[in-house]
Amino acid sequence: MIQTPVAVVGAGPWGRTIAAALAATPSIALAAVVSSNPETQAATDPAVPVCRDWREAVDTTDAAGFILAVPPMHQPAIAIELIENGIPTMLEKPLAATIAEAEAISCAAAKHGFRGVVNHLHIYAPAFKTLMTELSRRPGPRIVRATAGARGPHRTSWSPLWDWAGHDLAMVLSTIDGHPGEISARSEPAIVDGARAYQNYLIDLVYEDGSRAGLHVGNAFDRKTRQFCVTAAGSEICYGESETSEISLRIDGRKQPGAGRSIESRPLNAALIAFADRIRNGGGIADIELGNKVVRLIDAADKSSRSKKPVCPGPI
Repeated sequence: MIQTPVAVVGAGPWGRTIAAALAATPSIALAAVVSSNPETQAATDPAVPVCRDWREAVDTTDAAGFILAVPPMHQPAIAIELIENGIPTMLEKPLAATIAEAEAISCAAAKHGFRGVVNHLHIYAPAFKTLMTELSRRPGPRIVRATAGARGPHRTSWSPLWDWAGHDLAMVLSTIDGHPGEISARSEPAIVDGARAYQNYLIDLVYEDGSRAGLHVGNAFDRKTRQFCVTAAGSEICYGESETSEISLRIDGRKQPGAGRSIESRPLNAALIAFADRIRNGGGIADIELGNKVVRLIDAADKSSRSKKPVCPGPI
């Protein structure tokens, strides 16, 4: 199998997680790490070159695309440069830390084209795609209930709402047509551990057709948890991820066989495979548009949580 070489921008914990996933994923391989930290080389495979910036990686390695593993406030500037130069890019979620920066990325993609993905990784998982197929056979309003989080990670630059809500909001936008007319959010009491505070959020989205989504997300759960259930036409379909990262799919309570046994079934690996395919075969701006919508909904949820009032997110 041909492996598509890519570079990872960022050598923090998430960058290292992506590098490890690349080593286990067919059709894609790590060609370089981009980091300005002089200690990065000692922490990486000696055979993998460490470059100071993406331009050096383009000039000195065979990287065919770039995976961004950087904070949302730093991502837009890098992503826009890569998109303007026609370089395939896998962006992290959330797309940006502000609506204006997310819109700037969208404008760049609309003007210059886009080959890549935004790492709302669960929407690429085969089990979630099966959920979508099953939903297509069940018309009418949909009710989503979702729980997702863990204890941590603790961030100093952005809140657990911005850190955790993106995946589930992308899944909601994928499963419910249209856009919500109203969004409400509130924070639960924080769990304080020394100098660190952990917090969960409740988010409620209401749609004009009667569809509704209730999310419980954050970094204050006792353990890792993820459950995303959709009720439609009297049937319930549940996508889940266990504490040990095993993926499951249940339809009306019946566990579907083979949902999470292979490497390809794991969300991050599936997203990497999707990125390799986009590098080879092209793509469009749908992922960027979804990422932009997610940022707008997180921003609306943030405003609702602070004001303690429902917010109309407007057209997204």
